[in-house]
Amino acid sequence: MTIKKRIIIAVLIILSVICALKVLDLSSYSFVKARAVNYLCDKYDANKDEFELVDYKHSKLYIASSGEWVQHLAFSDFSFEFKYKDKNFFVNRYKGKLYDDYQIDDIEKWCTEWLKENVDENINGIAFDSISIANCLRRTNMTNKHVFTEDDAEIFIINCYPKKGYPTYISYHLENFKEDERFEISNSISKAINDRLFSDEQFKVGITVENDMDRSNLKWKYGNWIVDYSVSYVK
Repeated sequence: MTIKKRIIIAVLIILSVICALKVLDLSSYSFVKARAVNYLCDKYDANKDEFELVDYKHSKLYIASSGEWVQHLAFSDFSFEFKYKDKNFFVNRYKGKLYDDYQIDDIEKWCTEWLKENVDENINGIAFDSISIANCLRRTNMTNKHVFTEDDAEIFIINCYPKKGYPTYISYHLENFKEDERFEISNSISKAINDRLFSDEQFKVGITVENDMDRSNLKWKYGNWIVDYSVSYVK
């Protein structure tokens, strides 16, 4: 066998292996689940048996609508629900990288405390979802294995949006207020946050008379797969 033929065979074998791995990565539940568990072990310095799989959604192609008459072929990537230290959370894959929302409750707490201390003490809650974490990591060029701390609160609030931006829900507690003042108060708090962060995002501020955060208008993260997070259009 000539050297040329050996090189061609070697190249074909390499390409075959690459294609096989790509197919596994796109369609094999076991392969992607193993990747997700390894990612979590590395990020949280834990053992594989500490993560219990609760549920998952397989990758798939489907028809998505982006308007009354416009339809696209879209790809929804794998999503996993795990249990770790008595807490359920999600791991989603987005553009080849894995992201999880295990820290989301702590992040909401830290960001709420930062807003109370730096904007207004009557702010009593801020709501994020899985995609907020991915947005922050991608926009700040942090690795997907970055473990957030309380010191990241301001950075997170500024960078938790996609490039086009969308409102994040903030709860504002008042003992007494007139209903016709709701819109004015909401805009005032939103402006105060933007001024403090040097941002132009439009925060959605909900006025509540309850001490706990009003989540009645939220699509809450637990029990809901964050599907939009993992979707990409196939052109």
